Amino acid sequence: MNTELFKDGEFFVGCNYWASHAGTNMWHDWKPEVIDKDFELLAKAKVKVVRAFPLWSDFQPLKMHYTQVGNLKEIRMGEDLPPFTPEGNAGISPVMLKRFGEFLDIAQKHGIKLVIGLITGWMSGRLYVPELLEGKNILCDPVAIKWEIKYVKHMVKTFKNHSAIAAWDLGNECNCLADTTKNEEGYLWTSVITMAIKSEDNERPVISGMHGTFPEANFRPQDLGEILDVLCTHPYPLFVAHC
Repeated sequence: MNTELFKDGEFFVGCNYWASHAGTNMWHDWKPEVIDKDFELLAKAKVKVVRAFPLWSDFQPLKMHYTQVGNLKEIRMGEDLPPFTPEGNAGISPVMLKRFGEFLDIAQKHGIKLVIGLITGWMSGRLYVPELLEGKNILCDPVAIKWEIKYVKHMVKTFKNHSAIAAWDLGNECNCLADTTKNEEGYLWTSVITMAIKSEDNERPVISGMHGTFPEANFRPQDLGEILDVLCTHPYPLFVAHC
């Protein structure tokens, strides 16, 4: 495994990143010139690593189309049928893939490494899940997990050769996406998504990215430590009870 990001005895400064002009709207309000300026300023501030977020609902814009009396018709990407392409099979927008590639190039230009939060369906108090999956238990429902696997595998396969990426993150605080009733559900979901990532890229470390957790939680640190390479993005020892 490539441990470039975590060398013994070395420290670095990093931060979470959303574009300064748009926040979570950055992918559909796409302004690469703003992002370029942001990264220039980050590099001047000696920031070495940025945690970045392909917003799930923008990148996998799946929705169910219905026919008479609410009968299920077919899954589409917005109003269009998914194209017969690898990204269409994964339900991923080719426009967003192109923009994400540009984003990686900007980071590389400024010498900043990236940790990619793949399943960013939760951010700062709001869910951002594909319309197809709204109302489903994102962590337990088999339809949700199917499309998460497709999404993760295609994203990793498409961008794994880009040198700006230092590590993969399951996503932003994925244990906030839905309720789980027992720790086995947390173990299973974490294992499935981690294996999906590693099936396409077994070189980079995978980071948990979870919201602050504790031994009695359904996403237990002892389970996460067994499955993943790095713990943990959000331990929150000062703010969350029992962490």
